[in-house]
Amino acid sequence: MAEPEATLQESPSGVQSFEIPGRWTIPSDGNTHPVALVTFDLPTEKQFYWLASDSPAVIAVDRLTNGEGVILSGRVRVYSEGEFIGETSVGQIAPGEEFELGAREELKMKAEKKLLGMLKGRMGLIKAKRSAGYEYRLSVKNFRKEASAMTVKDVIPFARSERIKVKWLDCSVDPKENNLGIYTWKFDVEAGEEQVITYRYEVEWEKDYAISPPLP
Repeated sequence: MAEPEATLQESPSGVQSFEIPGRWTIPSDGNTHPVALVTFDLPTEKQFYWLASDSPAVIAVDRLTNGEGVILSGRVRVYSEGEFIGETSVGQIAPGEEFELGAREELKMKAEKKLLGMLKGRMGLIKAKRSAGYEYRLSVKNFRKEASAMTVKDVIPFARSERIKVKWLDCSVDPKENNLGIYTWKFDVEAGEEQVITYRYEVEWEKDYAISPPLP
């Protein structure tokens, strides 16, 4: 049997209220008894994220679009395909606003960052400078049954000192964003396919200058 639900109403000033059909009995035993007022089906899209400089784990997040009602701030229990993920909290969410829930590790996607080559040396007529070059390979493989929207971020050294020069040399896939050495790629990985990114950069600095934190 279908359980009765409240009816969402909104006043001309935007205040929302719930009209309960009939009478609902809540035990007065001093314990908490949650009551489901209404049920909403919200459009949901899975997004996947990988921070290559931090961990090999791919993180899955559900991106939802709110319906016509305001979601008040509070604690939230999150489920994915019937499986309990955990609890979190949300701020107030306006009608039609997008928000994310359910961050967890995605076990059906594999990611790897691999150092392909490294070259360190000295340069200049009197060897007054040092340099180090690096080449990396990033790979993401999708073992899911459908295409997956992927966001990959990686970090290369970033220098504020003019005595250190960081040169971005080459990349097989152009990044969507670059913010102070944080590079972002966005792409879809088809089911059973692998997306590979290779890139190279070089760091040049004066030989008597100490770099902190140290280079790889």
